Amino acid sequence: MVHLTPQNFEHYSRYLKEYKNYSKYTLRGYVFCLNKLESELGKPEKVSFIEMRKYLDNIKNKKSAGYALSIFNATNAYIEGYNRLHKTKLNPLSNYRVYRSRSELINKREEVLDEHKLDEIVNKSKPKIIYPLHIRNYILIGTLRYTGILPKELLNLTFDNFRISRNEAFLHINSGKKRKILIDDKQFTSYVRKNLGFWKKNRYGKSDLVFTNIISKPISIRTLEHILENFGTNPRQIRYSFGKELKN
Repeated sequence: MVHLTPQNFEHYSRYLKEYKNYSKYTLRGYVFCLNKLESELGKPEKVSFIEMRKYLDNIKNKKSAGYALSIFNATNAYIEGYNRLHKTKLNPLSNYRVYRSRSELINKREEVLDEHKLDEIVNKSKPKIIYPLHIRNYILIGTLRYTGILPKELLNLTFDNFRISRNEAFLHINSGKKRKILIDDKQFTSYVRKNLGFWKKNRYGKSDLVFTNIISKPISIRTLEHILENFGTNPRQIRYSFGKELKN
């Protein structure tokens, strides 16, 4: 694997921290994306717009729009930092369609998913191996799909909000209008009953919140959107489709 030069990496790290205010975890993810880009195409500042467009289109089609977007953002941030260091005006990605593609993905509320497509999204997110973050993502996506709650409410859920027994499962919402929501899918609730505690025990740190990162820090709406982008949808679309499903 090709790595960023020490000089560029140091400047890139400082640029992300000082000018972009990114955390060390975002920095780590961006460096991973850039190392992959360098190993396959070469140094970002020397890659042409056409080469980059083909590369990102290929990732978007074969893997996910979310992964392509991560590489896009990491490369743009690198080029901005490179320009500051070398006083150049490089920007090979300025006209790339990934921005509009992401906007279309996030705002496509008009496309209603039927119950089969909603269930397919949940099933695709079900972990094939026992890995804490995969378990978290499956519970997060399933909870959103089977309750239709607001993204903000979802991210504020605590372990006490889940009331799951062998016979029934409810979500108790305490913010705003208090309500009790039936989670009406036995396969999903059975999985949650068996694995919610595993997720809680296999994080670093402590938090009452269910949906955190691996070090028990709350995740953002953007992180939620990024998780769902990997399955071709977004929080608004799932909630909108859930509402239409109830009316039918």
